[in-house]
Amino acid sequence: MKDGFIRVAAGSFKVSIANVKKNAQEIIRLSKEANANHTQVLVLNELCLTGYTIEDLFFQKRVLNESETQLQYILDETKDLDTVIVIGMPLIIRNDLYNCALVLHRGDILGAVPKTYIGDVNGDGKIDANDVTTLQMFIAKYADVTVNEAVADVDGNGKINVLDVTAIQKYVAGGFDGTGNAGKVLENIA
Repeated sequence: MKDGFIRVAAGSFKVSIANVKKNAQEIIRLSKEANANHTQVLVLNELCLTGYTIEDLFFQKRVLNESETQLQYILDETKDLDTVIVIGMPLIIRNDLYNCALVLHRGDILGAVPKTYIGDVNGDGKIDANDVTTLQMFIAKYADVTVNEAVADVDGNGKINVLDVTAIQKYVAGGFDGTGNAGKVLENIA
């Protein structure tokens, strides 16, 4: 740290879809490069360990197991670096799959932050029928139901209404836009 400032870098590389080992090697390479350039914090791509567009492969044990193996490899290879590294990878927590940012430093995991999904009205880390029910109850002003309004406004029009409920219902029923996000589902509603 110089004069109270730290050097932060955003790193990016060509992610190899589902090639977790190759992506881990790239993460290590960029981490060592950042450390050599006296970078205190390096932030890498979302889901950089697996690739973002593998969709159903996220549920394959082989991919998840390889992610854990390669995470340990990254921790081992960066344990002597001063740089704090933020990587993206899928994590299974209590049998639910999360898209997480992991904060790593000197071979340790300092924390994991799950992505907040547009449409995850009740904040449980997934978009499902419970979000539909919660939003319906909120719109109907049923009891003291509260929602995270930033993620409840699925269509982004500044209003929380039945169109947002419809988008979440379509997402839950399989009208998935491929991003893990219900936000663009409305475009497909005729």
